[in-house]
Amino acid sequence: MKKKVSHSNHRACGSARRWAWTAAARMLTGVMFASTCGGCMSLGGWVNDYVAAEQRQAESGEPIFIFYKDHLDPLSGRVDQALRDGDVKSALAGTIACKLVKDYAPDRAYVAQYGVDRAPAIILVHPDGTYHAHLGAINAAGILAFLERSKPPGERPRQDAYIPRPFDPKWHSTLDRATQAANQQGKPTLIVFKWWLGADDWKLMRAFDAPEVQRVVEGCVLCRLDYDYLPNRNHLRTFGLTRTPAVVVRKTDGSYRTLEGLVPPDDLVRFLRDALSASPAQTNGQ
Repeated sequence: MKKKVSHSNHRACGSARRWAWTAAARMLTGVMFASTCGGCMSLGGWVNDYVAAEQRQAESGEPIFIFYKDHLDPLSGRVDQALRDGDVKSALAGTIACKLVKDYAPDRAYVAQYGVDRAPAIILVHPDGTYHAHLGAINAAGILAFLERSKPPGERPRQDAYIPRPFDPKWHSTLDRATQAANQQGKPTLIVFKWWLGADDWKLMRAFDAPEVQRVVEGCVLCRLDYDYLPNRNHLRTFGLTRTPAVVVRKTDGSYRTLEGLVPPDDLVRFLRDALSASPAQTNGQ
């Protein structure tokens, strides 16, 4: 005689299976999110967030040591083991250790600026912004040799890599407000004159989204002035400028330097650095 199966029991078993699968999926999603969320966790003294690593470097002046890995790659596993060597740990004690992973798009973009396009790789980023990198498998002795020969200055990072990072600049729309904020905060003022119909003007504004430009201007009060507004044209002439786009870096002592026209990103970064570090005798002009 065939045993009759209760529909209610069958539904209960199905519900239990679905609940178990849902719970497992949620746990897996949580683990995946935690492993890729910048600033979410520290890995035994290592950080997995390049923004946090940069912040620590700004505070301590120590180099950043980056291990770029692929979780599914045996070669990455070998490098991971080499990094656990006692001598290697001692050598890394004076660095900010950061692990980045290939399967996270922002990490891929970040290491790309250092010429790294595959895992495993190790990168040493010096406080002056230059770097040394090694691509491919490497043992403990190789890591120690890499650290020994990687003295600053190294190579300059690429200037065209888009690196996602928390940067939400506040642009003042009037020079008076920017001046007031700069005086209150004791910061230099970056002034950009633009015309809304100018193609070069928009290209210059987009240049300020580049990470290498953001790093230079993050300590400035930002001011964006439209050429269409008559008072802004007067401000333009006050600085000895005649056209847009144009950039003015005004320091806290009132001295300033100007840049007129569109320039390549590297030249813009160079101008900004020079203007912010110039003495008063070198300012008040281009």
